[in-house]
Amino acid sequence: MLSPPKTPLEAVTHPDPGPYYAHLATDTPFYFDTKLQSWVASSAAAVTEVLGSDLCRVRPPSEPIPAALFGSSAATLFGTLVRMTDEASHAVLKKSVSRALEGRDSSRWSAHWAGVLLPLEGWQTLPWTLPSYVMGSLLGVAETDLAQMPKLLKKLAYCFSPRSGPNELERGKQAAAELLTRLEVLLLEPQGLLASLERELAAQGRAVLVANAVGLLWQAFEATAGLLASGLLRLSQNPELRTTLKTNPTQITDFSLEVLRTHSPIQNTRSYVARAGVLAGQRVQAGDAVLLLLAAANLDSRVNPDPLCFELGRRNRTLFTFGIGPHTCPGQVLALSIAGAGLLECLRSRIDFLEVQQGLTYRTSVNARLPVWTEVSS
Repeated sequence: MLSPPKTPLEAVTHPDPGPYYAHLATDTPFYFDTKLQSWVASSAAAVTEVLGSDLCRVRPPSEPIPAALFGSSAATLFGTLVRMTDEASHAVLKKSVSRALEGRDSSRWSAHWAGVLLPLEGWQTLPWTLPSYVMGSLLGVAETDLAQMPKLLKKLAYCFSPRSGPNELERGKQAAAELLTRLEVLLLEPQGLLASLERELAAQGRAVLVANAVGLLWQAFEATAGLLASGLLRLSQNPELRTTLKTNPTQITDFSLEVLRTHSPIQNTRSYVARAGVLAGQRVQAGDAVLLLLAAANLDSRVNPDPLCFELGRRNRTLFTFGIGPHTCPGQVLALSIAGAGLLECLRSRIDFLEVQQGLTYRTSVNARLPVWTEVSS
């Protein structure tokens, strides 16, 4: 019998963390974890309260940029991303980026690159290439340069991980510099989404514009890869779902939303208390950290009845994967479009779904649940 995770961080890469998360959401909605030295919010109500509280910030007030990134292009990038800002600056950036993304249709590029990449590279690699190919195309990256995007974004993702060593940090800093340079060049003749971002972020300055264009690539890379890979895993476990989606491909969005609920690509995020006050009935102090278990809130039976049951047609689905309130991710529609196109292409291509359950592992991470297979795990 599989032992449950021992901590919320161990749950991120555990083979089956669902029962553990559901238990936390019901029995320990907001508590202080002495091992993590952090408050933990696990219920839908607690996560909602913390995400909407003016007591909290997305970064520690004393360290808005990770010290390990100081003096590098990665620090410049990190410090100007919309998701890493707070208060007035965040509100302005969020509205601008959201307007640039509004109505942006990625379906053509998603279908095109899914059809090209699947036979070329195989289903094992598709989750890690398709998102950056689509986002790169939307931003105007030349087709000849698209193959470099997943490699650079993988290095950048490791750079932002608190578990990265000196070599990974250095490679990530170099990747940040190269990505910023490539987007700067594209701004000489901006097209598509990049042109929209330029119009919306004109008042914010060129550095903010370029950083948030790279940020869209980075966020799409990991979160959408996790959604697509977890969707493949779910399909491999349920032949009836495969038949249903082949017959009714319009249900792919509902399927993807339920994958996001039960296999959240981003399992947790953090908030930092800026001033003393009360959160979820507990007294918190300035400097306290709060670990928000988005994956547990998704499995809170008070908002999603029978939470461990995968229901394609679930009514009134409540989803925390993309955040809520002022820090809701504006890229949800794009992520669903990209992942949906990849999953449908895999269904049409009749890949061997029995192989999907073989050689499966999870990339080491403290917050992202990213299935990988042995052929592409290095």
